[in-house]
Amino acid sequence: MPRVTSATSLEQPELRTWQQARRDQIVRAALELLEDGDYETIPIRHVAERSGFALSTLYRYFDSKEQLYAAVQVEWARSLQGNLQRKPLRGEPRDRLQQLVRRVVLAFERRPQFLRLGTVLENSDDANAVALTKEVAERNTASFLEALPNLPEEVALQIVFIVTSVLDRLLHRYARGTASIEEVLRSAEETVDFVFRGM
Repeated sequence: MPRVTSATSLEQPELRTWQQARRDQIVRAALELLEDGDYETIPIRHVAERSGFALSTLYRYFDSKEQLYAAVQVEWARSLQGNLQRKPLRGEPRDRLQQLVRRVVLAFERRPQFLRLGTVLENSDDANAVALTKEVAERNTASFLEALPNLPEEVALQIVFIVTSVLDRLLHRYARGTASIEEVLRSAEETVDFVFRGM
């Protein structure tokens, strides 16, 4: 089963260790602010202040607020992969996929601002933000593929495509307030059941 760990993105110069540490510190500061608020209400200068760097330093690493928060999304996707390593999924493929769907839905219930951020970034014209958003999608696909070991690759990819497409639609409904988290979870689990019923 292929594992995707990085995306094709715009050519970026290799960062030195201290530069990478600075970039990571800025991303962590932006993530911390997002934990308590919404993307739209966070001034970029507050991220600079939280990180301890000047605004000019922040802009050396990120050309725009959208690019910065796309990097935050990448960090959040990495945290899901880390969670799966610390607390592995158990059982048959169907059971593992149900567990993963539940984790994802409950994570967005706790942090709905990440759903709203995703909607903003989906409509971004910023090429760097788009490249990072692609990496998020690839990391998420990789996490779902890892829930389906021992299935033929083509079958696993089809299952992941169906389940994540439905899940994305359901979560958008939740973000708009047209579906409860219970409805999202029930419909997503029913989708998994439906897919595996024909196997």
